[in-house]
Amino acid sequence: PAPFAGTSNQDGIFTLASSPHCIVIGAGAAGLSAAVALTRARVHVTVVEANSRIGGRICQHVGWPGWGPIDLGAEYIHGSNTTLFRLAKQNNWRLSPCVYSYEELHPDGSPAAAQRDQIYHHGRLLSMNESVTCPDLEKAIQVRDEIASLSCGDHRPLKSDSGDALSKYLLENGVSEGTSAIFQAIVTQELAVPMNYCSIYEVCRHFSDWTAGTDNYRIQGSYAVLVDYFMRQMRGVSVELNWRVTRIEYQNGTRISCMTEFPYTEVANCSTASRVVITNQNGATMDADCVIVTVPHSILRDGDIEFIPSLPDAKIQAANNICLEPAFKIVCRFRKVFWPHDFGIIACSDGFVSHIHQDCRYEKYEGIASEMAVDSSSQPLRSDDTSDLDGCFLLCGFQSADLAAAKEKLSDKEMTMGFLDQLDKMFASEVDGVFSTTPASDNFMESIVKRWSTEPFIRGSYSGPSLGSAECDYHHLARPVAGCLFFAGEATCIEMPATVEAALTTGERAAKEVLTKMQK
Repeated sequence: PAPFAGTSNQDGIFTLASSPHCIVIGAGAAGLSAAVALTRARVHVTVVEANSRIGGRICQHVGWPGWGPIDLGAEYIHGSNTTLFRLAKQNNWRLSPCVYSYEELHPDGSPAAAQRDQIYHHGRLLSMNESVTCPDLEKAIQVRDEIASLSCGDHRPLKSDSGDALSKYLLENGVSEGTSAIFQAIVTQELAVPMNYCSIYEVCRHFSDWTAGTDNYRIQGSYAVLVDYFMRQMRGVSVELNWRVTRIEYQNGTRISCMTEFPYTEVANCSTASRVVITNQNGATMDADCVIVTVPHSILRDGDIEFIPSLPDAKIQAANNICLEPAFKIVCRFRKVFWPHDFGIIACSDGFVSHIHQDCRYEKYEGIASEMAVDSSSQPLRSDDTSDLDGCFLLCGFQSADLAAAKEKLSDKEMTMGFLDQLDKMFASEVDGVFSTTPASDNFMESIVKRWSTEPFIRGSYSGPSLGSAECDYHHLARPVAGCLFFAGEATCIEMPATVEAALTTGERAAKEVLTKMQK
């Protein structure tokens, strides 16, 4: 007989008759998503989070007059064919579209008016549709499209080696240094992997498996809207902050062995552990019928959590194979606008940051989770004169991988000065009838720098298609262990890792695995 009986409603949602206990480790998008799904099925849920805030790689800065929460981490909904987009529509969240101009043209081939993604290359600011005027840009887009159309087929190796590096592929195809710099800006900086450590096979799979669509959106009010939605759905759920798990004991269960080849199969049956016991940094313990682990895979890679017995070798190897590179975001506030009003994202082949976008939201967002998700570790760097407190015009810079790693030792002031210098060079022009060579520096008010590699419980940006990784690694990270340990998070998603969508759907998947196990 099933240990926990229950019924399914007309929508196929299973509800347990009794109330087993499940601990969710991690209060990022995956953990919150799993907790909501389990709560709806009448499972007793406890969420434990090592940090002092919820949200994981979703976090905001608040406090600038006239401005709502500012996303310092995840910011975009990637694609309309996603659970996240549908959730936004169902709840009437206001979305701002950010469509890539080089993929969207009118039937006559002319650029769509509202789409202004650009490239900054060798001192020139160009539309992506102006590639015919810039051979480097034209070649970069051509190579990107060629890679997107590649089919590695059944002969693709299970693991890629140094000979499969993207940088080697570009070199063999006669790509110039300028083209390579643009390709880095529009492709590998978004993927957050260094060019010489990026797997051509995994990039190919990334393009071919992507089914979400090319349109992108931002939630007006920031991703705090999503976190607030989760918290409202989790009323009554205990959320323990500053609760860092150091040990997970499930010794009454028999470890599942995984074959290292893909596709893998179970080679041993498992018996469910009677209870799973977790211990935190202070020696406090909790026990539950099962646990969902949603920590970034860097935590598994670095051995922060002791598992008794140890996790399958294939899972630990997968955590090591999939990279998690550094990234930073810098947001500057200005007294007035000195840049073109209609650009979306500027990809920069040279300069201090690789991506620049403007934030044009003017509404505030108040929610029950707003304070719990706020990042309090970063303090704004202000200019001497902040008398114009009504000025709230923002430019955001982003950089990842090896380029971001090279700046890790810079102070916030040095980071800000580097970004302002780049903006001055890009946007030197006439402002209010006076030509200015330093419009950014002249109008700067304050800035916030967020370095994701220094977050102690995250240590990087998001999973990337690195050398040594393969599709089977995502399977291994996602695979349950001993019928009582379940795993979720963006690095456990095969189709579209590195996104909030991946975190959301894998949290739901892990919750379904728990419910299925409880029915048996």
